[in-house]
Amino acid sequence: MLSRFLPLIALFSRAVRDEVRGKFPPIIRATAALFLLLLVGISQRTFEYQSAAGQGLLMMIAMVNFFGLTLVGLGSFCSAITEEKEEETLALLRMTRLNPLAILLGKSTARFVGGLLFLAVQIPYTMLCVTLGGAARDQILRVYAVLGAYLFFLCNLGLFWSVICRSTSRAVSLTFLCGILFYIVPWFIAGSLLLGSFTGGPVSTNLGLFERGIKFIISSNPLGDIAGTIFNRAGGMLPFASDSLPFHLVGGVIFFLLSWALFDRFCSSAGEAAPLKRKLTGGSANGLRMARPWWLAIAWKDFHFITGGKKGMFIRLVLYVIFIGGICAWSSNNRYGNGRLEYGDIGVIIRWSALILFTAEFLSVSTRIFGVERKRQTLGSLYLLPTSPARIAWQKLLGCALSLLPLLVLWLVGAWMQDEYVWLHHRIDAETVLVSALTIIHYLFVGTLTAYMSLRMRRAPLITALIILGASDFLSAIMIGGNQGESWMVFQTFALAITTIVLAIRIPGKIADCAAAE
Repeated sequence: MLSRFLPLIALFSRAVRDEVRGKFPPIIRATAALFLLLLVGISQRTFEYQSAAGQGLLMMIAMVNFFGLTLVGLGSFCSAITEEKEEETLALLRMTRLNPLAILLGKSTARFVGGLLFLAVQIPYTMLCVTLGGAARDQILRVYAVLGAYLFFLCNLGLFWSVICRSTSRAVSLTFLCGILFYIVPWFIAGSLLLGSFTGGPVSTNLGLFERGIKFIISSNPLGDIAGTIFNRAGGMLPFASDSLPFHLVGGVIFFLLSWALFDRFCSSAGEAAPLKRKLTGGSANGLRMARPWWLAIAWKDFHFITGGKKGMFIRLVLYVIFIGGICAWSSNNRYGNGRLEYGDIGVIIRWSALILFTAEFLSVSTRIFGVERKRQTLGSLYLLPTSPARIAWQKLLGCALSLLPLLVLWLVGAWMQDEYVWLHHRIDAETVLVSALTIIHYLFVGTLTAYMSLRMRRAPLITALIILGASDFLSAIMIGGNQGESWMVFQTFALAITTIVLAIRIPGKIADCAAAE
């Protein structure tokens, strides 16, 4: 009887063994445990001034785990099936005796087990919060249960889009969009529909079906559940009790069943398993007739075939303007009745919207600058050109960076509109220069690190870079809170700048290594 299920779990058991016996997963888990001890050591000087030091420390650990698991989940779970599609090996898996359920268990559930082990290794160290006061053992276990349920939901949501989509980047984007729809958008809807019900008094029972759905989704927010568990108040951040466990467990099961049901539809043939190839032949029929390349041929190639060229820049600029115009219209109707926005208010919206969009596109460009070449295995062909690896690197950077010009112009326009007087008369002090330098170094560091990691790893280079930067900024925030603000900011700026230069110097050599490996 049991032998019938052995083929079903064959790939799963092998993946779990690789996860347990691998070199990097134990190192990552040990690093997580050491990071918790580091948090305790850094925060210990404030314990004597707090009546419930363990409560604050537990909340800090929970928030770090929540956002860290979100980043790791987006990079790991969303590539469970799409990596096989991109490498065109999914058809080989289908030729074996593995059925869709066995493939899904082996490719995604094993990664979920690795995430659970990442959480489990922290529990003994987190129990120190009981000794510090303000937290009980049951609270700690429930916090990790909420995190585990959220990880289960994220795993199966990413698996669902990994089955549907042809590329990892699209699966990550749609998973991230679903997260916004589940956890952020309901708050904005509740602000206009249920304002009277969320004022702290008794919740009205005369809510419509849509309002009840919004209330249920908000009450299932994991952050509200974590806060309510830690601070021992009904609902935590919410005016009513919250319980995220049923939503995430049932939702995870539903998305896994949908992935299983749709697997044959989207992963059955070679044409559906492999990503679509775009026709690159010239002619007016497919709209790809282009001018002759510049004297910087590699930059010309990336500008046209990775970022979309002038046509792609124009389309994105139109979409950005429509998006920002929609935000301005929404703000005018909701904040000022039906009045008009002030000149400076429009500048604020343009500036911050352009900054957010610039950050998203900058991160996308950082992953594609070498990731596309590695995926298509064309670095070897580039390396054979009569040019140095360093010249290849900076030409690719130039070609991809040109796509960021529209957003940079929009940001400058918004900054000018926000406060024209500051631009003309304000004296720039040392603190402004330091903050600006640190911000610019952040962008350069994460872009360079992402490009470098995309040459070293095929999966989640951007997520790895963001985790490293997030850990650095988190420690910096603790040090700044300890009255070492300016000196630590100078140190962090200098350290990130040196690291960025070292990574940039190592990129040409890594290009040669990857080209030789192809």
